[in-house]
Amino acid sequence: MRPRARVIYNPTSGKEMVKRNLPYILDRLEAAGYETSVYSTKAVGDATYEAARACEADFDLVVAAGGDGTLNEVISGMAAYSKRPKLGVLPVGTTNDFGRAMRIPLTIEGAMDVICTGHTMP
Repeated sequence: MRPRARVIYNPTSGKEMVKRNLPYILDRLEAAGYETSVYSTKAVGDATYEAARACEADFDLVVAAGGDGTLNEVISGMAAYSKRPKLGVLPVGTTNDFGRAMRIPLTIEGAMDVICTGHTMP
């Protein structure tokens, strides 16, 4: 069975950058061996709820695509679970403080390189 990845993204982050590049993102994940699914947030709290659902469904990877707010919601949704999927970060918001602090590439291509090679940090 292939590992499963859920992309949770804010469609308005980074001038709709994720929305425009979604086919590329999914192609990269699928080429890395993942069966993918996508969730587009619509309101505050959506990313938290969807990240919790991904934990409950035993996803192997959750990709938070958006700004620091989206990432915060995804982490909040995963925090209560003892068994959590890996977290991939696509920092495409306005400031991307977390991405900068973690030295995650600020381009979709660069961040996808990190995610798809399985690079992890504790």
